[in-house]
Amino acid sequence: MGPTRLALSVLGGVFAVWLALAVGLLADGGLGPDETGRMVVVFDPRLDGDQALLRVALADGRIVRHSWFPFALVVEDDQPGLAGRLRDAGALIAMREMLAAFMLAGGCLGGHAPLPSPRVGTAL
Repeated sequence: MGPTRLALSVLGGVFAVWLALAVGLLADGGLGPDETGRMVVVFDPRLDGDQALLRVALADGRIVRHSWFPFALVVEDDQPGLAGRLRDAGALIAMREMLAAFMLAGGCLGGHAPLPSPRVGTAL
């Protein structure tokens, strides 16, 4: 087996392990409805960024930072039930930030400075 084929085999194996772990971690559905704190929330990918921001504001969440994807945000709140409120506002899943960073290969959730929190009744 040549070095190129060996490298591709190792890369394929690493990807297979990553994919299996990611699918397994998503299978539990993320955080329970009573969870709070800092988390990544993912909305329908067809939503634009403004709609995702509005839905976080309606759930009384504070936006910590954006991701590279307009439908995924890092949010937080100290009142119980943030994950449930986000789901009620249309979130597909809410998960801990470290879990999401692992699943998205680390770089897709960072790079932006913290943002001021939009709240219901304020301009976005």
